[in-house]
Amino acid sequence: MKNTKEIESKIEELRSKRNLLMKIHIDPLSEEISKLRKDRIASIVNNREYLTDLSDFEGKNLSNIVALDSKGKEIYLPLDQIVEVRCGKLHCSGLYGGIIAWSNKDNCYKKRYYYKTENLDIVGFTDIEVEED
Repeated sequence: MKNTKEIESKIEELRSKRNLLMKIHIDPLSEEISKLRKDRIASIVNNREYLTDLSDFEGKNLSNIVALDSKGKEIYLPLDQIVEVRCGKLHCSGLYGGIIAWSNKDNCYKKRYYYKTENLDIVGFTDIEVEED
C-alpha cells in the first residue's frame, strides 16, 4: 500500500495534467464563442433584428433579457425583482440595480437609482426567454 505522501503527489500531478488539458481544450473554444457572440450582436444591431415593441410579452414571466444600445453594447438590466411589460415597453427593477422604465415624456428608457436619473440609449432587446409558470 502506498503512503499518504505518494498518493498526494500523484493527485497533484494529475490535477496539473487536468488543468493543462482544460486550458488547451477550453480556452480556444471560449475565445471562439466570445468572438461569435460579438459578431452575432453586431449583426443584430446592423440589421436591426432586435425587438423594440414587447407587446407580445405582456403578462408573461421573462428572463435573460439582453438590452442593446445603438453601438451594440449590452446594457445591464436589473432583473431580480420586477420584470414586466407595460404598453409594449419593459419595466424592471432590482435590489441593487435600480429601476429601468420607459418615459413617454422623454421617449426613451430611464434608469432611476437612488436619487439619480439617467437616460439610457436602449435601441432594442434580444434573447428574451419566457418562463413557464
